[in-house]
Amino acid sequence: PVMDGMSATRTLKRDPGWVRAAGQAAFAAVSGPRPEVGRLDARARARQACEATGYENPQALAALAAVRAADGDFPEAVRLAEKG
Repeated sequence: PVMDGMSATRTLKRDPGWVRAAGQAAFAAVSGPRPEVGRLDARARARQACEATGYENPQALAALAAVRAADGDFPEAVRLAEKG
């Protein structure tokens, strides 16, 4: 489920594997047979993972980069990928 930034941070403290799971869910949503269906949820999950880790986790950044590329925002995708 999609959650606000504070909930994501609390979840990260309880379950450090959450970021990995959110990233995997985002990748799956944008690389599946119908990426347009899961793109909004993928974007939210990837953004939450980045926010919860202060935009410093390579897995979260890679997931958000993949979502931004799927959205057609290639400059932002490259920027995020290079940051990670």
